Amino acid sequence: MKEIIAPTTTSSSFSVLQRLYDKGQKHIMEWSIQLTAETVQVRYKPTVYVYPRPDLKVYQSVYNCLQELQCPESILALQQTTHKTAMYQGLRIPEESHIPKCLFIHETEQNFIHAYRWQTKTSYDQCYYHYQNTGKIAANTTRIHKTLQPFLKAITTGEEFYKFYGIWTQEFEGQKKEVYLSFPSRPQFKWVLQAIQPLVCKTVYEQLKTFAQLPFKNIGFDTVVHQENPVMTIYFTYILDKTFPANYKEMQQLSYDPIEVI
Repeated sequence: MKEIIAPTTTSSSFSVLQRLYDKGQKHIMEWSIQLTAETVQVRYKPTVYVYPRPDLKVYQSVYNCLQELQCPESILALQQTTHKTAMYQGLRIPEESHIPKCLFIHETEQNFIHAYRWQTKTSYDQCYYHYQNTGKIAANTTRIHKTLQPFLKAITTGEEFYKFYGIWTQEFEGQKKEVYLSFPSRPQFKWVLQAIQPLVCKTVYEQLKTFAQLPFKNIGFDTVVHQENPVMTIYFTYILDKTFPANYKEMQQLSYDPIEVI
């Protein structure tokens, strides 16, 4: 396993997110990287997803964190109304203050996720993530930015693409902003890296080799509405069952734990 270079000091994001952690209960950590043919960027936007328990204590913990994070009252009210109906809720706390925080709510028996994003207590915006487990790649190809089309083609002909299971799309203000290929079985990134190697420069390939053994769940592609700098995003996830990371380096190292279906 190669060492991933990342901040090692305790992060304020992790300090808050740790309050959602209850050892023995189901929690999922998510983080991501963005890439183009010539760049790779780790996104310092850790997200924790929590799942219900009979006493609903975990959703109250989400509410308490939202209050501390200066969340708008409207979002607090929405979060409370879904305590009994949410399949799961997620909280994303970016390390950089100019990036919005986000509350994700996936209600039971719904094929979409509500996402509420805010930076100040006085305003927020909302986007949706819609899931199609019968979604055809061809039906979404024209939505993906032309710069990323070669990456999509390479991945769909990759060695483990048969593990693809469905499509998510992100919609904001009536526009589809991102298309995601979903892999619930969480294959390792190495087959994707092998597929896209001819499309990236040597420096990017060497950087991506660091992540080759990590299991991922989704691959996102910016759509045609992105006029400049479209990117592909790899979302890594793992079950928080042993310990809660104090910083990004610990989070990334814990991502190497044995693969389990989420």
